[in-house]
Amino acid sequence: MCSIKALALAACVALACAPGAAQPIAPEVFGALPDIQEAQISPNGRHLAMLENKAEGAAVVIYDLDDPSQRPVGVRAGSVKARDLIWADDERLLLLASVTDTFNTSGGKETWEFWRWVSISRTRKTARIILESRGGYIIQAAGELLAIPPQTPGRALFHASRGANGAGLVEVDLDSGSERFIEKNRDSTFDWVVDRAGRAVARLDYGANEVSVSAREPDGGWRVVKKYVSEPLKPSQLSLGDLIDDGQTIAASVLAGDTRAVAPFDLQSGAVGETIFQHGAYDLDGFGYDARRARTTDLRYTDDFVRVIPFDSRERAFQEGLEKAIPNAAPVIVSRSDDGRRVVIRAIYPNKPADFLLYSAETGKISRIAPSYRALDGRALVRRVKYDYGASDGTRVSGYLTIPADKEKKSLPLIVLPHGGPEARDNLAFDWWAGFYAARGYLVYQPNFRGSSGYGYAHRKAGFGEWGRKMQSDITEGVMNLIADGAADPERICIVGASYGGYAALAGATLTPELYACAVSVAGVSDLPAMLGWSKERAGKGVEDFWESRMGASRFKDTDELNAVSPAKQADKVRAPILLIHGKDDTVVPVSQSRKMRDALKRAKKPVEYLELAGEDHWLSRAPSRIEMLRASIDFIDRHIGAGAP
Repeated sequence: MCSIKALALAACVALACAPGAAQPIAPEVFGALPDIQEAQISPNGRHLAMLENKAEGAAVVIYDLDDPSQRPVGVRAGSVKARDLIWADDERLLLLASVTDTFNTSGGKETWEFWRWVSISRTRKTARIILESRGGYIIQAAGELLAIPPQTPGRALFHASRGANGAGLVEVDLDSGSERFIEKNRDSTFDWVVDRAGRAVARLDYGANEVSVSAREPDGGWRVVKKYVSEPLKPSQLSLGDLIDDGQTIAASVLAGDTRAVAPFDLQSGAVGETIFQHGAYDLDGFGYDARRARTTDLRYTDDFVRVIPFDSRERAFQEGLEKAIPNAAPVIVSRSDDGRRVVIRAIYPNKPADFLLYSAETGKISRIAPSYRALDGRALVRRVKYDYGASDGTRVSGYLTIPADKEKKSLPLIVLPHGGPEARDNLAFDWWAGFYAARGYLVYQPNFRGSSGYGYAHRKAGFGEWGRKMQSDITEGVMNLIADGAADPERICIVGASYGGYAALAGATLTPELYACAVSVAGVSDLPAMLGWSKERAGKGVEDFWESRMGASRFKDTDELNAVSPAKQADKVRAPILLIHGKDDTVVPVSQSRKMRDALKRAKKPVEYLELAGEDHWLSRAPSRIEMLRASIDFIDRHIGAGAP
């Protein structure tokens, strides 16, 4: 299982010519969307579908593995943002996509991200949107794919809202788009568990801080088998996944100490069994799910890479074999044929983009399908390493450095790149944004400050109420440690980030202005009270309550406290020039947050540059926007901390 060779696929061999050593890496190299975003094997193992990003947009391209002489079949995704791809059966694929749209409401114009499933026919080369809005109701969500029952080819089962008809389990004909309800939600229903035949075997309802789990009875009725407390703004003691193997056991996530454990949940008795897995240092990320089998396949957690532990013993042995066969990588199975004889693997590396690989039981070998980024294939431009330190109060703060491949970690200009979320985390896998800056000669630091997820509930909870305070001091102290270690030049430091990371960049420039020579905020929050008010208007009181619990203050009762850590309210403290970048169609952090910061800096007569990305969302989903962001930010950074900076 250690031979890696290229498959004879025309789309897999085109490599961009490497520029001369004297030329700086262009933003287009790192800012482009991956050439291969996803690769999926058909149930019978014959066809390989790849989600490819091309200059004219995304396309699903299908290759015949048994007869490479056959011309690939391509179906364009058009202007939508392609997110995921899965085979429904040997004839049909399902593409998950989104689009940003603006429409008129009673309160004025609103912009939302709309998600949809698209059914693609391999032989007819057609695409059809399913589960569209209907009856005058605007439906934002695509619906959750739960099962693709083998006894009803061409149909799939979703948990979806259907406007005036309510929500529930909806069976969809993937060719015609016709629908029929299998089960209707109660007013309190938020989730279902189904078996491979598409039959509902469990229903989850929420009410009065309590979740009720009901099991299907032989006569078709429902019986409550378990109730457990689930309070808003607090971690749930129990969280259920889907069926594991026998049709009676559900994978459960249990809060046991500081990290979540995995245990079986018996659907008949409601009993939680003995712990299957728990990591003492790292929290559970979640479960893998196979809709064709309607089965929870594995559990996942992240140490420095995503780790996968299958429930099935044979699949677990295979995963362990992959980890030995593919050195210096974290292999993740993304697709397998129904008989398991062909398996598609994403190999994740620290210093280069991921590869897609194919295992064949016939040969017993692993072959390379394609690199995810062709222009970066075979180019050693950066290296990523761990960087942990102990904060002044004893908190252990994990993080990562990306270093130019041709430089030592010594007195380098530093870019601090805190992640968004803030309940998220960075890991050691290749990062296109950090990689670009490092390839241009900068040391890049990504800290997992308190409040980050993945390190247990105590680490996450330690960030509650600490926006601009201990969450920010973790970043500051990490920078000071890099200076003390001799890795960073104290006169050449810039802080850059997106979303919460954009807030952290602005907080760095306003709350510790002496530390940074420049700051770049991409879609960052600048005015906390205004952000809370927008969240309530947008999504209701519950969302505002969530963010108040994270920020640690009420916009009405604690306005002064929030203003003290709102960069737009502290603009007079800024010393360094600031670049603000924001997508005009951002539906997570409104563009008004960057406009407020721009105006506040101008009033305070502080140096500010502003770039608004037309038609772009919160996630920089389109390649032209990513490239424009990288080009504008590196030009700004070079001017202020680059080799020619004053």
